[in-house]
Amino acid sequence: MSLIIENPVFGIAVTLFTYYLGLCLRKRKKSLLFHPFLISLVLIILILELFNIDYASYNQGGEYITYLLQPATVALAVPMYRKIDLLRKKAPVILGTTFVGAVWGILIVLGLGYLTGTGTELLISMVPKATTTPIAVGISAEIGGQASLTVGMVILNGLLGGMFGLKLLKYFKITSPIARGLSMGMSAHGIGTGRILEESEAEGAVSGLAIGLMGFFTALTAPLIIGFFF
Repeated sequence: MSLIIENPVFGIAVTLFTYYLGLCLRKRKKSLLFHPFLISLVLIILILELFNIDYASYNQGGEYITYLLQPATVALAVPMYRKIDLLRKKAPVILGTTFVGAVWGILIVLGLGYLTGTGTELLISMVPKATTTPIAVGISAEIGGQASLTVGMVILNGLLGGMFGLKLLKYFKITSPIARGLSMGMSAHGIGTGRILEESEAEGAVSGLAIGLMGFFTALTAPLIIGFFF
């Protein structure tokens, strides 16, 4: 049994199988709670706990999945290329919105953390929550956060956005492709972008661009803001 668990194929197989189950459940149950990412996450935790499997053993294969996030993120350039005319036309709006969103997002985290008495380490680790995981980890290390806390917040942020983002946009009657794409990309990064790509390629293109810009502006401003307050 240990030979199977220690094999990287085990971690890959568990990840793919649990995500497949999540996709099957989403087709059968239309509830927002049956998001395939959430289902996969819960099932993996249960499997590791029930069979007393060390996370490091599982992650030997999980690391390969994580590595594939990089080319998967780059693949978002395809819809961006197809909608390049739209992105050029709306470039000032997209740039301005993502810059303000990055700065305001950091200030909101710090403000809410101050009001609730959140510890400094946790507070700083939450700052890059609106950026995609590889960028968030780098920013967290630069400003003195803890990578594991940052990753958890990024996943939670993306998951909530992926589950409820489109419903909120519909509830508030937001129909502009630019506004919808920016909202999902800025708040829910990869998970949100994958979700909105299912609705519209134009919105997905804007969302994909917002991921990169949010990462850039957060990396640029977070050290300055944290240095000012701490």
